[in-house]
Amino acid sequence: GGVGQPLSSSDWNLNRIAVLEESPLHLLNKSVPGVTVPWVYCGMLFSSFCWHTEDNYLPSINYLHKGAPKVWYAAPAQHAKALERTMKAHMPLLFQMEPDLMQKLVTMLDPSTLIAAGVNVCRAVQREPCS
Repeated sequence: GGVGQPLSSSDWNLNRIAVLEESPLHLLNKSVPGVTVPWVYCGMLFSSFCWHTEDNYLPSINYLHKGAPKVWYAAPAQHAKALERTMKAHMPLLFQMEPDLMQKLVTMLDPSTLIAAGVNVCRAVQREPCS
């Protein structure tokens, strides 16, 4: 999409990203919520997002439209197994009941606990775009 082009036909339209010719997702023959159809999350003071693995291990796009800076914590892919081991050590019953717990958005653990267990945790601060 170019400058002055309507959003509906822009390549930056989140509803179009998955169907662009360059995207392998255009080969899917159905819509997948959160993958081919964008989701919107609204955050506020004290809101949080749990440790998880993205659907099908795909990358994720996040945009902060307005508000206070957003703090993100992430572990590099090479530390995924160590992160999951640490989570299982601290929540064994939850993982017994739901072995695929890391695929869901329900588990939280203080980043300092992960760091103490040797998991490399990255911290990033996302701010509003400059106007």
